[in-house]
Amino acid sequence: MRRRGICPLAALLRERTFYRLVDQYYRSEEFKRLDVLTQNDKRGVLNRLCKTAGDLPFDVYRTEDVELSRDKRSETPGAADRLVKYLRSLFK
Repeated sequence: MRRRGICPLAALLRERTFYRLVDQYYRSEEFKRLDVLTQNDKRGVLNRLCKTAGDLPFDVYRTEDVELSRDKRSETPGAADRLVKYLRSLFK
């Protein structure tokens, strides 16, 4: 029986968002071991991603989606490469 005000599906969906995944990554020991400059750089890249994809479920993000995100940054190849690299760390 469901308690009033609690929607299990909504809670589950929030658990699967990029916002949640990024938040968990920031709290991870792997992230905490990075030097401050690297942490700040990763935060900048991942926080920008969350502005457009934060509410989306991360578990349906495909290779094609990564490539589209990368290609949108083709004018700044360094930013495109960092996005792909940081997404790899995030999903690991």
